[in-house]
Amino acid sequence: MEDLVLSAIARVLVIEFSYNGKSRVCEPHVFGMANNQKQVLCYQTHGESRRGGIPQWRRFDLAGIENLKVTNEKFDGPRPIPKGPHSIWDDIILVVS
Repeated sequence: MEDLVLSAIARVLVIEFSYNGKSRVCEPHVFGMANNQKQVLCYQTHGESRRGGIPQWRRFDLAGIENLKVTNEKFDGPRPIPKGPHSIWDDIILVVS
């Protein structure tokens, strides 16, 4: 799964997956480690969420992602990453460019 996320970031491709029983469609922007968990910071553009509206920035633990699919849909590239808890990482592995 990690390889799929890294490939999507490198190729600037939208991903689709389930997380906490909700379908998500996202632009993956950052992959790294936070709180001893591999995580991906995404800009969620479609799907469902328990918290807040869409579109919105969301961080997902890689271990909680199910049924990951990398689409052929490109997104425009980097967006300004929000400040606050979304910007705190122990280690950044890859950022969309």
